[in-house]
Amino acid sequence: MVGILPVAMQLKGKRAFITGGARGIGLAVAAELLDRDCAVVISDVEASALEAAEDTLRAAGGTVEALQLDVTDPVAVDALPDRLGEIDILVNNAGTVRGGAFLDVHPDDHARVIQVNLEGLMRVTHALLAGLIARPEAAIVNLASAAGFVGLPFAGPYAATKWGVLGFGESLRLELLETGHRHVRLTHVCPSYVDTELFKGAAVLKSTRRLTPSGLARKVVRAVERKQLWVRTPWLVAVTPALRGILPQGLTDRILRASGATRSMLPWRGREQ
Repeated sequence: MVGILPVAMQLKGKRAFITGGARGIGLAVAAELLDRDCAVVISDVEASALEAAEDTLRAAGGTVEALQLDVTDPVAVDALPDRLGEIDILVNNAGTVRGGAFLDVHPDDHARVIQVNLEGLMRVTHALLAGLIARPEAAIVNLASAAGFVGLPFAGPYAATKWGVLGFGESLRLELLETGHRHVRLTHVCPSYVDTELFKGAAVLKSTRRLTPSGLARKVVRAVERKQLWVRTPWLVAVTPALRGILPQGLTDRILRASGATRSMLPWRGREQ
């Protein structure tokens, strides 16, 4: 589809599907979309958390549906188009993390992080992309991380998945342009630590503060409306790609250590979802 796109994407009347939508960032994004009269379908692997989230969102008003889903289950994901019907917005939010020194964590735990954060995201996108292309305008939001730009010691596989999410997202964006589907927009979301159970205990970088799910959700939904490619927050994350491009590696390493980034996961005590 080729043509002049409107300046903003109107969310009223649209329908969004959010993975990992039962808590944290996913739940906050769902609430923000509902405030803009966008219908939402939330999914999560945990049935009890999903039911509670659905009740919370319904109480606030709007059109809400809930769908239990494990993004690592190929059969369930491949059945999504039939179960969901038409959607205009895909928010790939489901994710997990496992802290600890690389050798101290079992390879199966590392593999689980990769399966959820990267393989699951790609499989869900694969299942729903044809339907998104068929819509007049559509959006894909991929939750990456500040760890998609720099290494994250004591959570290496998590960082690896976020580098992968950005690589996949940028490749897909360019592929959509090349194939004439420029009406499907990508947004890459790269925050530092957010105040959720997943990163409980992780140390906030110096000169920054822990982000709130609601504050990040507002930035994400605004980016979808404005068809913005990047959400990089806070300020230190926003400048990191430029600094890495112009500074010598040794100096970059020293800045990362001085900010606390290289040791931020040492006190982590979050739960693995």
